[in-house]
Amino acid sequence: MKRPLALTMLAVLIGFSLLTPLLFLPNFYLPLLSAKIFGFVLLSELAFPLLIWALMRHKEIRPLLIHPLVLTLCLSLAVLSVSAALGVDPWNSYLGNAARMDGLFLSYHLLVFFLSLVIVVQLWKSSHRFFLRLFLAVAAMVGLIGILQFVGLLPSASAFESRASSTIGNPVFFAASLIIPFFLSLGMAVREKPGAWKWLYGLFALLSAAGIIASGTRGAYLGALAGLFVWGVLHLSARQKKGERTRLILPLFAVFAALCLLLLAVRGLSTAGSIPYRVTHFADASVTSRLTYWRLAVVGWQDAPWLGVGHQNFYRIADTFYPSPLYETSGNWPDKPHNQFLEILATGGVLSFASTLVFLFFIVKNILARPREEDWIAKEILVSAFVAYLVQNFFVFNTIVPLVSFYVFVALLFWTPRVNPEPLRQGSRVARVLPFLAVIVPIGLGLLFLLPAVKQFYLFGQVLTQDQGNPQAQANHLEEVSRMPFIYDRALLANLTSDTFDQELAIAGNTALAQTLFLISQDAYQHTLTRHPNRAYSWYRSARLFFSQAVATGERVPEQAFTLVREAIRLAPTRVEALIVLSNMYAWNGELVQANETIDQALRLAPNHPDALFTLALVKAQEGDIAQAAPLAVQSLKNKAQLTNADALNWVINYYVEQGDTATVVYLYETAVATDSQDAQWLPKLAAAYAANGQIQEALETALTYGQLHPEEAAAVEAFLKSLSE
Repeated sequence: MKRPLALTMLAVLIGFSLLTPLLFLPNFYLPLLSAKIFGFVLLSELAFPLLIWALMRHKEIRPLLIHPLVLTLCLSLAVLSVSAALGVDPWNSYLGNAARMDGLFLSYHLLVFFLSLVIVVQLWKSSHRFFLRLFLAVAAMVGLIGILQFVGLLPSASAFESRASSTIGNPVFFAASLIIPFFLSLGMAVREKPGAWKWLYGLFALLSAAGIIASGTRGAYLGALAGLFVWGVLHLSARQKKGERTRLILPLFAVFAALCLLLLAVRGLSTAGSIPYRVTHFADASVTSRLTYWRLAVVGWQDAPWLGVGHQNFYRIADTFYPSPLYETSGNWPDKPHNQFLEILATGGVLSFASTLVFLFFIVKNILARPREEDWIAKEILVSAFVAYLVQNFFVFNTIVPLVSFYVFVALLFWTPRVNPEPLRQGSRVARVLPFLAVIVPIGLGLLFLLPAVKQFYLFGQVLTQDQGNPQAQANHLEEVSRMPFIYDRALLANLTSDTFDQELAIAGNTALAQTLFLISQDAYQHTLTRHPNRAYSWYRSARLFFSQAVATGERVPEQAFTLVREAIRLAPTRVEALIVLSNMYAWNGELVQANETIDQALRLAPNHPDALFTLALVKAQEGDIAQAAPLAVQSLKNKAQLTNADALNWVINYYVEQGDTATVVYLYETAVATDSQDAQWLPKLAAAYAANGQIQEALETALTYGQLHPEEAAAVEAFLKSLSE
C-alpha cells in the first residue's frame, strides 16, 4: 500500500529533530544552545499539523492518546502549566530566559515531538530501527567530537578546557545526553545477531562511554555505574538455574571490589585539576554549592508546598533565602538547584512532584510488562538506562538534548506494536479540514515569536563577537532590538546595553553614544521589571545603571535609583550586591554616615566579600582615612574584587607610591592592566614600576609590548629601554 506523503514528511521532520545535538549557529548568542532550541522548535511546529492529520485520518491510533504514559505525561505538563500561571513569574515559566530557554513553551514542543515519533512508528512499523539507529549514531558522533576535544585534536566549545563538552557546550549536559544512548547501544550490541550492525552498536556504545568519561561529570559517572550495577543484578537474576546464578555472583562482587580498589588508587595518584582528581575528590566548591542549592530548594518549597513558585522560578527561592556563607564558594545568582527532582518539588509543588512520580511509575510498569518473546531490546537494558538517567538527574537540570534523549527513550516503549492498524482511509470532511486549521498555529508562532527571536539572538551574538571594541556598532544592534514589538528576553537586552554603556564610559567618557545606551537600557529595564517584578537581579542592575549615569554626569544619584535598589534589597534580603550599590550611592551623594551603615550591613552578611571591602575602602578614603582605606582596597583586590574601571585604583596607587612600597605598586598596576586590558595607558606605568622594583626583565617585556601597540611612541620606549641597561 502506498504510504501517504504527509506521513513521510512527518517521519522526515522527526529524523531531522534527532539531529538536534549537532546543530549550532556561529555568531549567535549562545550559538550551541540557541541553535538547538530554535531548530527543534521549528521542526516541531512544522510537525504539528501533520500530527493532527495523522490523528484525524487514522482512527486506529487514537487509543494511543489515552495510553497511561501519554495521559500521565500530559497530566504532569498540565499541573506545571497551572503552577506557572499562578506562580511568581509566569513569563519566565512559559518562555524561560535567553540563558536557559527551557520554559513550558519548549515542553509543549517536546510533547509534539514525542507524539509524532510514537504515531509514525505505529503507522510505519519498519521505521523504528531507522530512528533508533539514527539516534544512537548521532549520540556516538557527539561523543566522538567530545573525545577529540579531550585529546586536543578539536578546540573546546566551552570554558571547561580540561573537560570535553562536544557540541553541547557544557560537560554536564554533554554527559547527560549520552547516558541513555550508551545503554541502548550496549543493549542492541548484546541483542543483535552477529553482523555489521552488532559491531556498529558496540562502537556506538564505546564512543558514548568514552564521551561520558571525557566530560569529567561525576553525576553522570555515578548514574552510569548505577545503571551497570542494575543491569548486572537483573542479568544475574534472569538465570534459570540456581547454580548458574551462584557461579556469577563471585565474579560480580570481584569486579565491584576491583573498582573500589581502583578508585582508591586513582585518588592517591591523581593530580589536582585532572579528571581523575575531580572524580575521586568531593570536598570542592562545586559540591558545596550544589548541596547548598538543594537545601535552598527544600526550604523554599515549604513556603509554597502545593504548587510551588512556578515552573523555572527557582531564582525567587534563591533570592529570598540565599545563605551569605555561599559567597565563600560562589557569588552567582542561582536559578537552578541542580537537582531535577528538587526543582520540580520547589517550583511546581507537591502536585507537580506527585504527577511526575506517577509518570515515572508508569514508565517502569510499562518496561516490566513487556513480554520477553516480543521484545526487540533487552528489558534489563531499558531498566538500567532508566535508573542511570534518574540517578544522574539528582545532580543536573534538564536541557534540550538530554530531554530529546529522554523522550526518545519513552517512545521506545511504544515500539513493540500492540495495535493492528486498519487500512488507510480518507476520513471525514472535518479530518481533512482540521490539519489546515492547525497550520495557523505554527505560522502564528513563527511570525510572532520564532523569527523575531532568531533575529534578536543573531544581533545579540554580533554585539558579543563581531562588534567587540566597537561601541557604536554594538549600540546600533541593541537599538535595533529595542525597537522590535516582541523581545524574547528584555533582561538580556537591558544587561547587554548596560554593560556596553559602562564600557563606553570607561573608554570615552560621557559621550552622546553613552547617553543613547543609557536610554535604551533604562527603557529595557522598565519593561523587564514590569514583566518580572520579583527578579531582584534586574532591580539591582537597574539601580546600578542610574548610579553609573550619575557618576558620568557628575550629578547626584536620583531618588528613583534609591527606590530601585531598596526593592532589590527587599526581594533579596541576604544578598550584598544591592547593599554595595546603595552604599556607593550614599557616598557619591556625600551621605557618608548612611554609606558606612549600609556597607557595615553588607559586611555583617558576608565579612570577606571583596566588592564590599573595596566599597568600605572607598568610603574610608572619602572620609580622609587613607591609611586605613588603602590596605582594605588591596585586601579586596586579592580577594578578587570586580572593578569596572581601573581609574578607581589611582588613589590607592598614589598612597603606596608615597609609602615607597614598590612591590604593592607593581601589584596594583598589574591589576589595573588586567582590568582595562584594552587600554594600553597602564603599560608604561607598569614598566616603570617593574624597573623601580628591580624586575628588569618584566619591565623590558612590558615596554616592548607597549611599543608594539603604539609605534608612534618608539622614541620614548627606546629611551626607557636604554635607561634599563644603564
